[in-house]
Formats: sequence, structure tokens, C-alpha cells
Amino acid sequence: MNHSELPSPESAAPPVELREATGADDAFLRDLYAGVRARELAAAPWTDAEKRRFCEQQFALQDRHYRDHFPGARCLVVRAGARAIGRVYRARSEGTLYVLDIALVPEMRGRGVGTALMRGLVAEADRDGLAMVLHVEPDNPVKRLYLRLGFVEGAAGAVYVEMTRAPVAAAFRTCD
Repeated sequence: MNHSELPSPESAAPPVELREATGADDAFLRDLYAGVRARELAAAPWTDAEKRRFCEQQFALQDRHYRDHFPGARCLVVRAGARAIGRVYRARSEGTLYVLDIALVPEMRGRGVGTALMRGLVAEADRDGLAMVLHVEPDNPVKRLYLRLGFVEGAAGAVYVEMTRAPVAAAFRTCD
């Protein structure tokens, strides 16, 4: 899925492209992380500078966690045209595609971009015969999308529910 264009399922959603994150994306990725946490941190009695420092630290810890616990984890930047609009963390291991995190800038949420990203990941997993694993908060509305895509709920942790999806074999195979 790297460097490929994914068609968006809804007319409001722009086509998106994924590419490997580089050091040049660092400021965007940090701003995106802070934006995702902004609503949650609004009630915190901290200054804006303290909130920013907290987000910087949490971003670094999250990135390190993904890379330490999922060898081969990749951070991909989601682009619509020339504009960075999000990120996808994913990892592949023997037989499994892990969707670690998807985040979009606020104005791209609810426009079908996340659906297009997930459909692309599902297509990749099915093509390569990989199961999929992700974790979601129990009350997160995106869980409905995951269920529509064939994920089933598994073990519930303290904060997240694990969801898994078995690969779907291609209905038609060509004969050699």
C-alpha cells in the first residue's frame, strides 16, 4: 500500500496516497498528534505550553512503543494531493497485519478517508492471506466500520477492545 493511491468510497472524500514518513514530516506528525489529543486535554489545568510539552512526550513514547513492540512497524503519511492529512501506523508479522493507529486532521474526519484507508488495508491483508488485528475503545463509533469490514470483537482490556479479522480468500483464482 506504500506509495499507492486508494480510491475514496464517497464523493466527498479525496483520493489519498500513502508514503513512508521521513524526518521532514516530524512537525506535521507532532501537530497531528496534538490535534487528536486537544479535546481530551481541553479540561486539563495546564498552559498551552504545558499541553504541547505533554503531547510531544506522548508522541515520542507512542512512536517508540509501536516500533519496540511491533518490529517492522511503519509510519505512513496520508496525503490528499500535495497536502499531508493524516498518518497510519501499521506492522506486518508472520501471518498478521496490525493496524496500530490511524489519525486524520479534523477537517478530513467523517469524509470517507478513514474508510478508504481501512478498505485498502483489508484488501492488502486479503491479497496476502493475512489476518488483521487492531484495538479500539469500546465506545468509539469507528467500531461500526470495523464490524462492517468483517472484524470481530475479541478480548477486552482495561481501555481497548481487540478486534480481529480473518483473511478472505479470493473468490476466483486464475489457473496456471
